[in-house]
Amino acid sequence: MEYVDVDDPRIRLYSSCLSLGKEIPYGLDASESYLVSAEDLHSTDPFFWEDRAEKNQRFFGSDCHVLLTIREPKSYLTSLYVQLCIHQGNVQAPEDLFLENALYSPHLASAKFAIDYFSYNRIIALYKAHFDALTVAKFESLGKMDFLKELFPVSEQEREEYKGIFLAEKANRAYSKTAVTATLTFQRVLNSVGLSLNPSTVRGDLLRLHQLRHPDTGRRGGDISRQQGLLGAMGMKVTGIFRWASLMRRLDMYYPYRRFELDFDRLPQIDVAWLAEEYDRLPDLAIYRKHENR
Repeated sequence: MEYVDVDDPRIRLYSSCLSLGKEIPYGLDASESYLVSAEDLHSTDPFFWEDRAEKNQRFFGSDCHVLLTIREPKSYLTSLYVQLCIHQGNVQAPEDLFLENALYSPHLASAKFAIDYFSYNRIIALYKAHFDALTVAKFESLGKMDFLKELFPVSEQEREEYKGIFLAEKANRAYSKTAVTATLTFQRVLNSVGLSLNPSTVRGDLLRLHQLRHPDTGRRGGDISRQQGLLGAMGMKVTGIFRWASLMRRLDMYYPYRRFELDFDRLPQIDVAWLAEEYDRLPDLAIYRKHENR
């Protein structure tokens, strides 16, 4: 089996076509065996899930075996928010990321997540419909390495070795509650003097979302439109010496680490109880094949 990762030129070209909405120029040779791993193959935004499933089917062929890992909703949505809106510099409040249908638009340049399209059963159904074989593994059970037996000819001894490697790996630690709070506070301070961490395209989208939420307030929130994008114009650097992300990492080194968690009580557009129930009903590991479920 040949291992193909995101650095393979074919995957890079395919990933670029996905991101830009371009036609896929060709597919991988179905007569060969590949192991492909690249996060860009699946959109983080549920609005694009069906489109990505269809294009992945055309590029890889319906006879490939897909491994889909899922994670319980509170930790997954929290991790997604920190990644998209803090790590990547698109600093915005959680309510401006998780958008219900009345506010969501695929044309938004700011980070976005179509929360009304988010469902574990939906993503499973999409990949079951487009591929002959699908393995769904819960993130919390990956350490057991049970999914390996369905995908690769590995011995029990090899599986135990992989379990040891997986459990020994140190995961990248996300921003702490202190770092996230400091970033959002810094953004509010900049906003108060007409500046921002965000580029102008994102600032404009956040203003438009505000106007959709408050259509009768006229220009209220106009301070967003006047922000000058201080760090965006400086390549996200503070005083030209160190990046904000680096500063927050240093902060986490010297202050007691507390994991950041979204306050779902302030996000009524997310029915987290329903999502948790949907997730809990799924088994730790499930294998689906055409005309066969087990």
